[in-house]
Amino acid sequence: METTTSELVIIDNPNTFTPETVATETTTSELVVIDVPVSTTRTPTTTSPVFVEVPGGFTPLPKLYAGVNCYFIYSLTQGTQIEILSALQQAGVKTVRIFITSFNSGGKGTDAVGSSDLELYSPGTYDDSILGQVDELMPLLVQYGIRLSIAMHDRWNLDSTWGICDAYCSTYCNGGSNLAGFYNSEAAQNSFDARLAHIVNHVNPRMGNRAWKDIPEAIFAFDIQNEGQGNSNILNADWWCGRATALRRVIGDSRVLIGTGGGQDFYPSLLTQNFECGALDIVAMHTYNNDINYVTSNLQNAASLANTYNKRIEFQEFGATGGGKSGWIGQVASLSNNLGIAWLPWEVSKPGNEYLFPLPSLGTDFFSYAGISNDYEFWTDDTATWSALAQNARVANGG
Repeated sequence: METTTSELVIIDNPNTFTPETVATETTTSELVVIDVPVSTTRTPTTTSPVFVEVPGGFTPLPKLYAGVNCYFIYSLTQGTQIEILSALQQAGVKTVRIFITSFNSGGKGTDAVGSSDLELYSPGTYDDSILGQVDELMPLLVQYGIRLSIAMHDRWNLDSTWGICDAYCSTYCNGGSNLAGFYNSEAAQNSFDARLAHIVNHVNPRMGNRAWKDIPEAIFAFDIQNEGQGNSNILNADWWCGRATALRRVIGDSRVLIGTGGGQDFYPSLLTQNFECGALDIVAMHTYNNDINYVTSNLQNAASLANTYNKRIEFQEFGATGGGKSGWIGQVASLSNNLGIAWLPWEVSKPGNEYLFPLPSLGTDFFSYAGISNDYEFWTDDTATWSALAQNARVANGG
């Protein structure tokens, strides 16, 4: 299923001029530039490169690596994407986690152009514009040696937690008041499985017209759902495995892995059913409990379960706010490195401007000011936190 040899040709434009430069990605993830003769005409372009796979496979990631969450990076302008990916590459980060979900123009004080959810109004009625944005991002990711973990839905859209009630919220959850209508409904499960199949079969014209399931050099994993069954006391413990099994039938022997997407905390993340599920490759963990003893105990338990069931595990979401951010990220990353567990703090965002943060529990007209210092975001200008990320990423990479 996984091979260890790889070569990928990066072509600036399929109608490029001479002499052109082509970069090849080798198993050491280094970009080597060579000159090759091509056509003699050029049409100027400002889009990202086109990538054409050369047969031979790719280099799989080890079980220990550093990643980050930047769930809306596809919605940012290309210049900002390049700045972020360049900084992450220099820091030694190997994966970036995104969500297929709506994101507002200018959200979180960024230069985001805005994105619409894949199924905002009706299950099975797809707005592929968000997938097109991710298409454009993929060549840049390969260029910087970084891969995506894609959460294919956000559980918090089922009840408008952050102001978004999507097609599943309105159709199966009675506007958010009945989560069982989603997690325990066969009709809802069939609709959701169709969503997952639609995403993984989406063809990227900038990656050799390949379906996403066939682009392992840009996509590391498909996550079933971000924090599935959060705030529900686990309505259906077999739900993750059911969706993963259906997805496995679609992607077959794809070298892109299937992950849970994590639970709201360690307990739902570490259900035995997920470790026993043959279709799941990665069991992900989330917590924002900043008690190091609690985190240590649960990570040790996760490492034991992963060894017993031969699963990959990720500590996929953790973080802190305010002055304790750098210390906590450094402490947790170091602990994860020692246990051999991949880790992804929440979250990288550029810039760190203050922004209006919605408070839907108080009504549609209530907002609060947030910013990089008093929220979970961080960027390179937070030198202490960025240093903690980079130092521990180097350790994860064997440095």
